[in-house]
Amino acid sequence: MRCKKILAAVDFSPLSQEALRVAAELAAQWDSELELIHVWQPATYTIARSPAFPNHLVDDLLREAEGGLDDWKHRAEQYGAKRVTARVLTGVAWHEIVEVSREGYDLIVIGTHGRTGLKHALLGSVAEKVVRHAPIATLVVRSAD
Repeated sequence: MRCKKILAAVDFSPLSQEALRVAAELAAQWDSELELIHVWQPATYTIARSPAFPNHLVDDLLREAEGGLDDWKHRAEQYGAKRVTARVLTGVAWHEIVEVSREGYDLIVIGTHGRTGLKHALLGSVAEKVVRHAPIATLVVRSAD
């Protein structure tokens, strides 16, 4: 399998860093383009754009995410990826990842905590929803824990 374009979804967690490493190493091995995305998901859209949650605060949070993603872009380059881009999106994480994957990507790389039972039922799994709905192959990097 050789992929021309790889999409790596990151949430800035240590597990996500492992997924970044795997995606960057694959991109280096296959001379692929690598795009990093981070989806900022407000608690609810009504709260996120209400007077109690002012627009300038949302803008500040998005700028912070963009700065963090820029750092992760440099990490991907240190892992060997040569052509790396990055963008921050707002919305429901799994849905945004699936929608972006339709833009000509060959592979999604995403991390998962591998939760089961009550934790899985309460927290859900972005990775699981991506696997179920993505139109392309998805490589899930699982926590060693």
